[in-house]
Amino acid sequence: SYRIGNNLFGNGQGNDDDAVKQTLSLFQNVRTIPEGFPQKMNTCGRITVHSSGRFVLVSNRGHDSLSVFKVDSVTGKLYDPKFYHTRGSTPRHFQFDPSGQWLIVANQDSNSIKVFQFNLSTGAIDYTGNTYAVPSPNFVCCFAPRSPSVDSDEQVLGRDCENKMFRFMIQFDISLVGDSILFLLLFLII
Repeated sequence: SYRIGNNLFGNGQGNDDDAVKQTLSLFQNVRTIPEGFPQKMNTCGRITVHSSGRFVLVSNRGHDSLSVFKVDSVTGKLYDPKFYHTRGSTPRHFQFDPSGQWLIVANQDSNSIKVFQFNLSTGAIDYTGNTYAVPSPNFVCCFAPRSPSVDSDEQVLGRDCENKMFRFMIQFDISLVGDSILFLLLFLII
């Protein structure tokens, strides 16, 4: 358990005195944009850890990029950042497909969704050439579809995306992304 201000967090075990003694401390501070780019012109969007645990990705609104950091398996520290342009403006959200090999990026201010291939060994991102025109996208959800006889679309959306307000769906060329993902759902906050 730990306390931030008047809030107690954790598993609830231990006494209140132990929680007060524990504190959070800075582990590491990293830049998500190159040194030459002014920090005041950038804000970070989404931060996620790749399912392999080997990479951390951050979207940069302003620099219009994704930063990919390697994770040191011993210390847990981030190192060797690489920066990849999202081929659009204001990368609001991004999501991996279930295989972790495909990265879908929602560029909010350029009204586009871009598809990238993610190298599982190096963390490099390569643009596939697939672009979808979408008005102001701000959330992407990927899932492997289930058989209609087992789950209705509403049940699948509710369970996998926890947000049933969707406007439309785009079907991918299956030869592009393999069998692990067949649909891209775009969610727009209304």
